[in-house]
Amino acid sequence: MSSPGRFIVFEGLDGAGTTTQARLLAERLQKQGRTVYLAHQPSEGPVGLVIRLVRGEDVILDRYTLSSLAYQGASVSHEFINQANRFARRPDLTLFLYVPATVALERVRSRGAKLERYETPQQLALIEREYSRLVGTLASVVSIDGTRPIAEVAELCHSALQQQLG
Repeated sequence: MSSPGRFIVFEGLDGAGTTTQARLLAERLQKQGRTVYLAHQPSEGPVGLVIRLVRGEDVILDRYTLSSLAYQGASVSHEFINQANRFARRPDLTLFLYVPATVALERVRSRGAKLERYETPQQLALIEREYSRLVGTLASVVSIDGTRPIAEVAELCHSALQQQLG
């Protein structure tokens, strides 16, 4: 019988490295023989998520409910966001990649893509503060220094997974 699927979420500011680290962890788990489904929020829906976990697949999601609270919390009440997400499955592990707003904005600008409306120094600073406040209240979130080199962050993410979920 296969082991149960695990639901792993990466959270962080734009430019924190969530997409890169989610991909690297998925590749590492696949090399270990695990079946992995990698998605970005918004995903293909909650039913597909449940089916994959029941089949023993690991689901790695780049952003989830914590992002909703951090990004939308400045303009929408947390009560409303929590109510909208009340049926969302709780992750088995949330990895929060912390980078200061200034570093995040520098990384986003280096991509060369058009900036989103919330990718301003002021907005990212607000979102950074909101993430810090939220992460500080949740014991289920592992905070990782996203300013470290990519390979080192990947190792820290994998170590956190091993420590938390085996």
